[in-house]
Amino acid sequence: MESCGLIPMARKEFSDHLRSRNFLLITAILLLICTVGLIDGVTDYRKSLNAYNAGQVEMAERLGEDLAFMQDRPSALSVFTAIGTQMSILGAILGIALGFNLITKEKESKSLKLLLSHPIYRDEVINGKALGSAAALLLPLGAVLAVALALLLIVGIVPDLREFGLILAFGLATALMILTYFSVALLMSIIAQNSGTALVYSLIVLIAFTMLVPVATNATVMNTIIGEPPEFPAMPSIDVRDMGTGVGEVGEVRVIDTEGEEWQQFWEARREYEERRSAAHSILCLISPSMNYEATLDLLDRVSGSGADSMDPVSGMVKNVFALVAFPAVFFALAYSRFMRLDIR
Repeated sequence: MESCGLIPMARKEFSDHLRSRNFLLITAILLLICTVGLIDGVTDYRKSLNAYNAGQVEMAERLGEDLAFMQDRPSALSVFTAIGTQMSILGAILGIALGFNLITKEKESKSLKLLLSHPIYRDEVINGKALGSAAALLLPLGAVLAVALALLLIVGIVPDLREFGLILAFGLATALMILTYFSVALLMSIIAQNSGTALVYSLIVLIAFTMLVPVATNATVMNTIIGEPPEFPAMPSIDVRDMGTGVGEVGEVRVIDTEGEEWQQFWEARREYEERRSAAHSILCLISPSMNYEATLDLLDRVSGSGADSMDPVSGMVKNVFALVAFPAVFFALAYSRFMRLDIR
C-alpha cells in the first residue's frame, strides 16, 4: 500500500490548529500585549532618534562635520527587543498549548491505533504533526513582526538593510525559542498517558527553565557555587589630626598604595573570581532556553549599537545561536525516538 504521505498529515494538523479556540485565544492575547509593547517601543525609539539628531546638529556646530557623527545611531531593533520579555513568556505558553495534547488526544480518543492502521508510517505521523504545528506557530510570530514594521512605517521610520537583517535575526531567535517549548510539550505528550499529565509535565519544565535556573544567578547562590569574592586588603587608618583644621590649612594627605604586592594579589584574585562568575552565568544561560533567548537579544542589541565594523558581540553570540538551534533539535529528537518505540496496544 502506498503511504498517505507527510504533507496531508501536516496540512490536517495545521488546519486543526487554526480552528482551535485555544490557539486563537492565545494568539489574540499575544498580539494584543505585543502591540501595546511595540507602541511603547516605537515611542521610545522616536524620542531616542530625535535626541540623537539634535545632538548631532549641536556637535556639528561645535566640533565640525568630521566629528559630529561618531555617536552610535539608535537602531530600529530596539522596537523589537522591547517585547522580548513578552515573547519569551507568551511564546513559550503558545508552544506548550500547541504541543501538550498533540499525541495524548489521539491516545484518549483511541484513534492513534486506528490512524496507524492506515497506509501511513509512524515517522510521517510525528513529522507531519510537528511540521503542521510549527507552521501554525509561525503565524502569530509573523503577525507580530508585521505589526511592528507597520508601526515603524506609519511614523515614517524605514529600517535600513542592516537593521532588517537584525530584525530577521530577532524573528529567527524567537521562532527557535517557541519551537523549543513546543518540542518539550510534544515530548511530554508522548510520555504521558493523558493531556492533563502532559500539560503538568510541560509546565514543570517551563517553570524550571524560567524561574528555577535564573535563581542560580542570584549573588548568594552564585557565591555558594563559585566561592566568595576576595576581600579588599586592609585599609590604613587615617588620623584626622593630620588632615589640617585651620582655614586654608592643608593637612597631610596619605595616598593608598594600590600597586603593592598585597593589592596585586587582590586584583588577580578578583579577576579570576569575575571570570568564574561570568563562565557560570554563561553556562546557566545555555541551560535555560529562556535565559539564552534573552542573552541573544542582549547581544543583538549590542551588535545594533556597536557599528558595522565591530565583530566582538557577533563572536560572542556563536554559543548562544548554537544553543538556540540545539534545544528544539534535541527535544524533538527525543520525542521522535520515543514515538517510534511507543506501544499503542
